[in-house]
Amino acid sequence: MVLPQVLPDAFNLGYQDYAFLVVDRINGRIIATLRDVEEALRTPLSGYHVVEFLPNHGPTRLVLDGAGLDEATRRVVRKYGLPAARVIHRDGEGRYGVSGARPAPPGLAGARPSLPPSPLTDSRW
Repeated sequence: MVLPQVLPDAFNLGYQDYAFLVVDRINGRIIATLRDVEEALRTPLSGYHVVEFLPNHGPTRLVLDGAGLDEATRRVVRKYGLPAARVIHRDGEGRYGVSGARPAPPGLAGARPSLPPSPLTDSRW
């Protein structure tokens, strides 16, 4: 799982230059899929979300307030015009679906949403 960039917001202040980092763990849980990210973010460590990156590739961790994640996610989605906060599931034909998506603007129906989805990641993850 790669954190492509962090979309600047007061919630993630100081992490806006983090980009293209390989996520190893979130809140102590090994991350291999977007579902792992979603599940790990349900359980902050002592009130904080701790994102650990593979060593020797730049910064080693990112720490965010566990209580403000949902509000910050909504703010970032609005501010940057993202189509959804997360892309985490596939339909029966193997296509990815979007959780919590707003309807696509005219002309963009069927377009693949930009990843990713949370202030961690965002921010993007």
